[in-house]
Amino acid sequence: MIEKTVVGNREANILKAAIYSYINTGEPIASQKLVKAYKLNVSSATVRNILVKLEEQGYLIQPHTSAGRVPTDKGYRFYVNYLIKTELLADEERNFIDDAYSSISYDIESIIKETTKMLSFITNYMGFAELPRFHDSGTFKHLELIALQGHRIMIIIIMRSGDMKKKVVCFRDEVSITDLQRICAFLNENLEGLDFIHIRSDFREIFKEKYSHLDETAYNCVMDILDVILSFEEEKTVFIDGYEYLMQYPEFSDINKAQAMFRALNTRYLSKILNMPIDSNGIKVLIGRETADSDIENCSLLTIRYGLFGSPMGSLGIIGPRRMAYSRVISKLNYTACKLSDIMKKLLLE
Repeated sequence: MIEKTVVGNREANILKAAIYSYINTGEPIASQKLVKAYKLNVSSATVRNILVKLEEQGYLIQPHTSAGRVPTDKGYRFYVNYLIKTELLADEERNFIDDAYSSISYDIESIIKETTKMLSFITNYMGFAELPRFHDSGTFKHLELIALQGHRIMIIIIMRSGDMKKKVVCFRDEVSITDLQRICAFLNENLEGLDFIHIRSDFREIFKEKYSHLDETAYNCVMDILDVILSFEEEKTVFIDGYEYLMQYPEFSDINKAQAMFRALNTRYLSKILNMPIDSNGIKVLIGRETADSDIENCSLLTIRYGLFGSPMGSLGIIGPRRMAYSRVISKLNYTACKLSDIMKKLLLE
């Protein structure tokens, strides 16, 4: 096995050059080409022997007998964990991201949609981003209850950030307009200014001394409305952009496989990925079969969180081929997440 702790390890350096070559060209790696392109100061015979050894150890694979070698998931994993260094963004790249955010309205949904488009454009891969999680990122401002036909009520919840959620529910009892107004006033009085983490964890404590003057119908309505508020936690919205960028890569030239991949990359799957624990460096990297879906095993997914004062609000990420330019993508994700966190701070607190 390659010594992980030896920076100058010759095998590690050759593996790094081999993977870097394949990321940039998409062509199997041959020893002579590697020596010439990366000035390895060793003979092509030595490189060939090391490539054979790396193949035996599972870091490379030879697709065809006469062809060169390509990295395996294990090779990419070693590369990501031990061999790459995050690149600094060029001034023009930082300026592009800054300008993209400065030109959009301060509406949360617009900001997140623009983030996915920008990530796709600056990486040439597919971008995705999650709306801030309703409970974990917001403070209650106002509630509206609108009577519809029958027992149906439209519940509209407005955050201090300007974010809004609405849902139509059917109450178990018929409620008069007067009672609806009274319930609405009761909830606004007791919820205004509370963050949703508090409402979720302590709402029974909040109301236990205030239930006494509510009749049974009003009490049932209050409980139904609180259930709706709490149910928003399960509703995660993920925006995706840049399918066309993935179609540029030969890995996805098979239309049937590409269609299966795009079907698999749905909101439900991405929500699951976005909820996975982040690695110690702040970014989660899933490579090939680590995605746990055979339709996506030609891809790599990178995710990072954005938030407020170190508390996560949501996540964003990139989907690309396994031979993704990991170092450049990580630096762009880091900068974008920091920028998005700053914007959320201004939007929610200023």
